[in-house]
Amino acid sequence: MSRSRRTVPASCAAASAATREDWRRKWAAMRAGCPDLEVITEQSVESGEWVANRYTIRGTHTGDLFGVAATGERFEITGIDMVRVVDGLLVEHWACAAPLPSGGGE
Repeated sequence: MSRSRRTVPASCAAASAATREDWRRKWAAMRAGCPDLEVITEQSVESGEWVANRYTIRGTHTGDLFGVAATGERFEITGIDMVRVVDGLLVEHWACAAPLPSGGGE
């Protein structure tokens, strides 16, 4: 199966190309909804143009976060992503992460 070369990152979730400004807006929205956001790289493996990362994201959900109303609760999610870097630019991105808890827990 042949894949065409992408010139900007693509996300599995969005299934569309993303610009640098899209990425900036995404991280600004995450910071707005979770000011104490932490992203911890647990493991990173590089092979040629590809880098795979296993990570943990944690923080307190104090504002709207991707359409989910604030819960005031701490959360922790894990995920894995793969990025392809060509000439110092991120040209492809694939990610799988646990969903953000919706609150109202047990």
